[in-house]
Amino acid sequence: MFFLQALILLASGLAFSAAFPPLGLWWLAVALVPLFVFTSRAEKTRDAFGFGFWFGLGFFALHIFWLPNSLSSPTLFGPLAWVIYPPIVLIEGVFWGIVTGLSRMIAGRTRAILWLLPAFWLLMEWARTQGPLAFPWGSLGYIWEPTPIIQMADLAGSYGLSFLLLVMVSLLAGPFVPADEPDFLYSDSSTSPLLKFTPVLLVFIMSLASYAYGLYRLTQFPPAPDQTAMLVQGNTDPLGRTEGLSDLEVYTSLTNTYLGSLAQTPDLVIWPEGAIIGEFVVGMQGEPTRHAVADSAPGITVVSGASIWEDSSHRYNAVISLEDANIRARYDKRNLVPFGEAVPFSGLLGPIYNAVYRNFGIYTPITTVGDRYNPLVTPVAVIAAYICYESVFPQVARTMVKEGANVLVNISNDAWFGKGQGAEQHFQMGNLRAIETRRYILRAGNDGITAVVNPQGKVLERLERGIRGVLEADYALNDVVTPYVRYGDWLIWVVAIYGLLASAVLLLRR
Repeated sequence: MFFLQALILLASGLAFSAAFPPLGLWWLAVALVPLFVFTSRAEKTRDAFGFGFWFGLGFFALHIFWLPNSLSSPTLFGPLAWVIYPPIVLIEGVFWGIVTGLSRMIAGRTRAILWLLPAFWLLMEWARTQGPLAFPWGSLGYIWEPTPIIQMADLAGSYGLSFLLLVMVSLLAGPFVPADEPDFLYSDSSTSPLLKFTPVLLVFIMSLASYAYGLYRLTQFPPAPDQTAMLVQGNTDPLGRTEGLSDLEVYTSLTNTYLGSLAQTPDLVIWPEGAIIGEFVVGMQGEPTRHAVADSAPGITVVSGASIWEDSSHRYNAVISLEDANIRARYDKRNLVPFGEAVPFSGLLGPIYNAVYRNFGIYTPITTVGDRYNPLVTPVAVIAAYICYESVFPQVARTMVKEGANVLVNISNDAWFGKGQGAEQHFQMGNLRAIETRRYILRAGNDGITAVVNPQGKVLERLERGIRGVLEADYALNDVVTPYVRYGDWLIWVVAIYGLLASAVLLLRR
């Protein structure tokens, strides 16, 4: 019986992955219902853990299928990327297994599990975005992206959207789970058949209210664009970057060439992540580089990614603003890509990493973590500039906007994703930051995706991937402070308190 249930959940997990970007078949979110039903009826805690694990296995196997391709360059993991991929999928499946197993252990084989699953799932989702191994792929809130419901992100962020879905799924699962005694929400078989569908009615009401809010927010037109930025897409080879080759000439040449062809002189020129790499940029040694940048865009503020060495042992992946050959502001990336830019727990596992990297000829990441999330203060705008991977962490843009940023700038190098859905997933997940903060996003990618996104999350314009060119992006500054910006992840605290209290009550009742 368990084997059959595991197969059903494996298939459900595969279907559930199609609800996420880039496919966006959001109605397939109902594929999560069987997991909640099976968990509620699990005879043992280990069975419930297995249900979550097999569902997660199916989901992540497809959802992050792009991962080996992005790590398979000769200077990274090479063929080992396909060896690393299965353990990552297994680990992610374990996380969801912990959620279902813990819910069963506390609530027992009762329908009360349905009151715990949404809380524990959301807390696990939050935990997966913390620390050196943070990996936000699989956060449920992104499912709502094709619908007006996504506009609710300005209230409680992506976690609020996730919790909305989890509560709906829990309600839908209820009628399929027998109970020894009725409660105020679910009726037993002796009561009116109409009452038996109360949970479905509640889901309908929640959906209608959320949809109505989204439609209302879509009628609140964002500020009309009154400024222009030039987003430069150099389409350079990321493998060459690892070897320390400079792309500076590509970007200065593109900038200089296209500036004269634009309808109006832009307020900003934006280069992607790592556009200045293999060059000195700070101090006296960096003067030639800074002057080359300034000469390519005379009198214009340039925002660019840069690799900055403070000394022989501290390299930062940074974004800088340059004016008249001077660095006016700088932000050092804080959320580093695990094993791509930083080695998690290197102090403890350093000798093991070094042995593996040395034997297989793998590139060793040495990027230093930045100190804080700080916006770039420029004459044009206060810019929340963040780098690549950081676009999928809600706290990055939110913190900078709370400190006064009135436009978002995301610089990236998605060439590592190669072909496949990884880059598009990354882009669409990052677009939620526009809705959470109600800011325009100006996104410059090395080989794409270069685009401008309005405060409603709508992509206004984008360049084709894999070409060399520029995008003239019209945008506006916005100073509105959304509830999510003001109060942050308040929902996590509420759900954590609820989870503790509910667990205590259920354990005492047992």
